This record gives sequence, C-alpha cells and structure tokens, in this order.
Amino acid sequence: MAQQLEQLLTCCICLDRFRNPKLLPCQHSVCMEPCMEGLVDYVRRQVKCPECRAEHRIPYNGVQGFPSNVTLQRFLEAHIEITGETPDPHRTVNGKMQRM
Repeated sequence: MAQQLEQLLTCCICLDRFRNPKLLPCQHSVCMEPCMEGLVDYVRRQVKCPECRAEHRIPYNGVQGFPSNVTLQRFLEAHIEITGETPDPHRTVNGKMQRM
C-alpha cells in the first residue's frame, strides 16, 4: 500500500513528489514548474498529457490557468505531517539541478 501511495504522490515527468500540481482536463496532474513547460506546444497552444497523450488547449492566461489539484496537494501535506519528511529544496530534472 505504501508503494501505491508513493506512486500517486509522484510526478510522472520528474519522478519526484509533486510540487504545485496542476490538473489537466483529462484529470492527470503534473508539477507546474518545471514539468509543465516541457509539455507545451506554443504554436498550437496545447499541452499533451504525459500519461494518456490527450491534447488540451492552453487556458487564455497560460498554463498557470490550469486548476491546481487541491486534493493532491492536501494528500502531499498530510504525507509530510505523518512521515515528517520535508521536500528537498533541490532536485534534478533531466540531469539539471532545479531550485524550488
């Protein structure tokens, strides 16, 4: 069960815990930064879901206009409270250090 929970709290792009998870219309989530940027097709103004490959129009106010996944964010906060784990302020994405 712990492994299944860990999988639900992990972004499929950066393979780290979600940070500011955004909800796509297909109901899958990705981290707002830096993961969402890699999904954007600026010419077609679309993002492609990395899980189901569905294409979604970018909201008028940009990718930040996708709704935050509040339920997932609450699970992440509860996990931190229960386990005492704190998010790593540094993480690697595609071999590059990211500062959060």
